[in-house]
Amino acid sequence: MVKFLVKFHEFYVINSSGVPLFHQKANNSTESVNKNMVSGFISAIQSVVSSQNDEEKIEIIKFKNTKLVILQQSLYDLFFIARVSQKEKEKPARKELKKLSILFVEDYRKHLIEWDGEISIFQNFRYRLSNYWI
Repeated sequence: MVKFLVKFHEFYVINSSGVPLFHQKANNSTESVNKNMVSGFISAIQSVVSSQNDEEKIEIIKFKNTKLVILQQSLYDLFFIARVSQKEKEKPARKELKKLSILFVEDYRKHLIEWDGEISIFQNFRYRLSNYWI
């Protein structure tokens, strides 16, 4: 069995237009952040940041008890986002997020290239996440 370094509260995959392609929370008792609000917020903030400087990007957004660790995947113009506890270290969270981004792209490369706006095709990715939850 693989041991993971970080436990996620939530996981999001969002395209650069702000469309939430995939969202999964740890369990039904986990307080959730609305996926549409998160995707719109990240997309808007990134647009503002990149309009100032193409090299700039958002990597983390901190809240009182949790934080969003953000990984941008440029080839397919995606954001991979993990909501984790403030106690989690950023570097291990980013490492696990990178692993998930690779899995997602491997699983859905064809759909990402030929994407027609249908997000239900990404929902089976939830089975890849079973070891990441709090």
